Amino acid sequence: MYLNSLSSLGTRIKWTIVFNRLAQFQMEKLVKQVITGIGIAVGVTASCIALYLLMREEKDESEIWNDVRTTRQTFVKVKVPKDSIGAVIGRGGEMIKDIQEKTNTKVKFEDLCDSEMARNAVIRGTPEDVIEAEALIRKIILNQASVDQIFIPFEAIGFVIGKNGESIRNITEGSGAKVTIGRNTGKGPRAVTIKGSSQQIAIAKSLIDERLQMSELRNQRSRLDTTVQDLEKALGVDRNSITDTSV
Repeated sequence: MYLNSLSSLGTRIKWTIVFNRLAQFQMEKLVKQVITGIGIAVGVTASCIALYLLMREEKDESEIWNDVRTTRQTFVKVKVPKDSIGAVIGRGGEMIKDIQEKTNTKVKFEDLCDSEMARNAVIRGTPEDVIEAEALIRKIILNQASVDQIFIPFEAIGFVIGKNGESIRNITEGSGAKVTIGRNTGKGPRAVTIKGSSQQIAIAKSLIDERLQMSELRNQRSRLDTTVQDLEKALGVDRNSITDTSV
C-alpha cells in the first residue's frame, strides 16, 4: 500500500511538472505573440504615421507651389495666319496638345471672322511657360512660311526703314511677316526680303507700298519747291517781299 501511494504520488508529481512546463510554454508563446503583435502594431502605426507626414509635407509643398503658379498666371495672344492654323493644331489636335504638355500651358483659339486673315491663339500659364509656348507656335508658323522679294528705290529706303527703324518695325508687327532690307552699298534699288504666309506677305507688301507712295509724294513736293525757287530766282522775285493783298 505504501508502494502504491508512493507510485501515485510520483505520478502526480510527474504530471504536475508536465502541466507546469506546458503552462510555461503556453505563457511564453502567448507573451511572444503579444510582444510581436505589439511590435507589429507599433511598427505599422509608426510607418503609417511617417508615411502620412511625408505625403502631407509633399502635398503641402505641392499646394504652395500650385498657389504660386496660379498667382503668376498670365496670357498672351499670338496671331496665327489662316493657312498655318492647321499646322499649329495638328492632325487630331496632336500638335497643340503636345505644345500644352511640353510647356504646361493652355492654348485656345479665338473665333475667326471671314474677313480676318489671322486667328488669335490665346496662351495661358506662367510667364516662362507662355514664352516657351509662343516660341514653339511661331516656329511652326515660320516653317510654314514662304519667301518673296521686292525692290525699292534707293531714295525711299530711309522712309521705309523710318527713324531708328520705327517704320520697318511697324510693317513687321502689322503684317506678322519677317521683313529684311538688303545692305547694298550702291545707290541702286535695294532688295527687300519678306518671309511669312501668303497673307502676311501680302499685308507687308501693302504696307511697304504705302510708305513708297508717301515717299514719292514727299519727293514730288520737294522737287516742286525746288522748281518754284529756281523760277523765282530766274524772275528775280523775292518771296519775302511779296505782300498778301487778299485781306
